[in-house]
Amino acid sequence: MDRWYGPDGLRLHEPENARYIFDGDAGMRPLKEIAPTADELAAGCFYHSHMLDMFWEFRPDGKSYLDEKLKDAGIDTVVISGLWTDECDLATSYAALSRGYDVVVARDAVGTATAHQESALTIIGGTCGVVLRTDEITKYMHVDFVEGLKRAVKGLMNPDGRKDDHCSSE
Repeated sequence: MDRWYGPDGLRLHEPENARYIFDGDAGMRPLKEIAPTADELAAGCFYHSHMLDMFWEFRPDGKSYLDEKLKDAGIDTVVISGLWTDECDLATSYAALSRGYDVVVARDAVGTATAHQESALTIIGGTCGVVLRTDEITKYMHVDFVEGLKRAVKGLMNPDGRKDDHCSSE
């Protein structure tokens, strides 16, 4: 039985759970306009998760795959887009916040098949992140964003983002 959808996800001829509807199909591949390049795929910048929270995929050493990728790149903010706003996007937003990342959700780049879209965005915006339109995000990135040194604001050693005790200027 599927933990979130019950036996409906197991009906072979009329599935309701997106995992069962699209698993391996074209619906699970990213749009060609934003799909990862061959180099990005080779670098491990794209993977499918079978959990609601994208941070809940682990390397053999037990560390979060996504968390370690982001820390290795010196990233301190995640911008979330994708499906199931009230499930995957919400869970990933809280997981990112609990690991010390700033969270931005692209209001017009998320969606869900339930009636809870606006409720989920209200919860995210009121508790763990900021909800903006993609044009607001891209304007900020092109006009106002200033790239700083790795670890200038947040550390990379602590899972909650606390500043490292031995911060170095890289």
